Amino acid sequence: MLHFGAIALSAVMAAAIGVMPLDKQHETQAVNDEIVYYEDTGMYGDGGSTSYTATENIYYTSKTLTATYSLAFRFPLLTYSPALGACGAVAGGNVVAFYDRYDENLIPNHVSGTPIGNTYSYSVGDQYTNAAITQLYEYMTGGGYGMTEDQFKNGLTRYCNEKGRSVSFTSCMSNGSFDYSKMKTNMQTNQPIIFFLSGYNVMKINSSNGYDALSYRVSTATHVMIGFGYSSYTYETSGGVKSYDLVSVSSGLENSLTNDLFDIRYQTQIDDALAVNIY
Repeated sequence: MLHFGAIALSAVMAAAIGVMPLDKQHETQAVNDEIVYYEDTGMYGDGGSTSYTATENIYYTSKTLTATYSLAFRFPLLTYSPALGACGAVAGGNVVAFYDRYDENLIPNHVSGTPIGNTYSYSVGDQYTNAAITQLYEYMTGGGYGMTEDQFKNGLTRYCNEKGRSVSFTSCMSNGSFDYSKMKTNMQTNQPIIFFLSGYNVMKINSSNGYDALSYRVSTATHVMIGFGYSSYTYETSGGVKSYDLVSVSSGLENSLTNDLFDIRYQTQIDDALAVNIY
């Protein structure tokens, strides 16, 4: 798949990117040979990590939306962070909030949202979702900083078991690499996708006459995000065909009050991707 040509960066950021190959510079910590996911709710990095912005205008003769799907009109977009290194707990909170629609005992006293025709609009966060994220943080970290994938799964499972529910995880990987087709298949069974990332991006698309402006925020930190939809685009340009597979995510990042897009092939390493079901 072809990807962007030269990324247009500000002069201030260009030097930083020049010394920041993603596979060399992203900082991970290891506990029993597992990656620790630690990104806080802002694009601040963590001392060893770096963040920057990038934009590109794609001028096209035709643009085709080749696939699209969403689990809700407005899915959970919780960002409350009880402490540093809580991205996993925030992500877990967004999963629990999604399934609270089907069992409101998962987040007691929280109103999950409102039906809109055959879809759903999830409520914003409140004191009850904050309490759920705080509990998940305690269960996932055990008093530490950040969490491994196993700690995430064990903490989410413990939280749901205490509410009388079970949790299952289904891999969206093939031969160690992310499998977009598997993700789509699992998402179409009404299951959100958990992304464990070593370096990540969130992006938005702004459309004008004859071109799309793609704006990225990129970080080399480890992070956990939840996918609630997907879209694929094909552009015919003077330089040839460009295709992009994107995931609509609840990024958990501060001020992300609308859905972000995650470009699965741009400045990221997907360590694991799991469809999650609470039942």
